[in-house]
Amino acid sequence: MKTLPPRSLLYLALVALPLTLGSRLPADTFTAQLSGANEVPPLHSEATGTATVTLDGNELTYKIEVKNLDHPTAAHIHEGARGVDGPPMVPLWSGEKSIGFTGVLAQGKVTVKPEVIAAIRAGKAYVNVHTKVRAGGELRGQLEPANQGGGAPHPDESRSE
Repeated sequence: MKTLPPRSLLYLALVALPLTLGSRLPADTFTAQLSGANEVPPLHSEATGTATVTLDGNELTYKIEVKNLDHPTAAHIHEGARGVDGPPMVPLWSGEKSIGFTGVLAQGKVTVKPEVIAAIRAGKAYVNVHTKVRAGGELRGQLEPANQGGGAPHPDESRSE
């Protein structure tokens, strides 16, 4: 059996290193503070919530927690900048919960398209929770990098009716 010279072994190690480290980007986490004040137009709601989204390659892991929400019926990630309505891109949950629901509304993992990832990374995606009474959305929050404020309310989002 023939052995490789040290120079060849070094070359192979340098070529193989990126393969062993993987070519995937590290997982990125985004959060959103959900409130009626973030809806377009803003509305008064006693309900609040948070959404956490983690991107790992083309896999999106999510968790939506709400407090005091009456009859939620659906939750989506929508495309849209802060203050701008946009179409749903990723359905996260549908069904119906009770009046005054508090707890984990939805959690799971889905495979998403590159345009969804691009919108989230560009700050042009938000989570919207719809209810029986407010079918257009009762809670909304812009997805923001968790390591840059964790979805803390934007000055434009702190207003209430």
